[in-house]
Amino acid sequence: MRILAIVLFALGLLVGGSVGAALLLHLTIPGLSWLVAVGLTKLALLTSAGFLGAGAVAARSGGAAVSKPQLVAASPDRAS
Repeated sequence: MRILAIVLFALGLLVGGSVGAALLLHLTIPGLSWLVAVGLTKLALLTSAGFLGAGAVAARSGGAAVSKPQLVAASPDRAS
């Protein structure tokens, strides 16, 4: 599960970073209406957020599979 979380985080970072770089460099797709370009940008950023969120869920659920030591209450017989 941990590998899946890392892959999803990486995909989210890649998609979001590429959209951010394209916005900073003013890259455009020739022949594409500005309204469609805005819609594609929003969808790409939403996809990036979805990948990051899925990675967080996968990391959290993968960490729950590992048993953590539990504190045991002291019995009255053993109290000193």
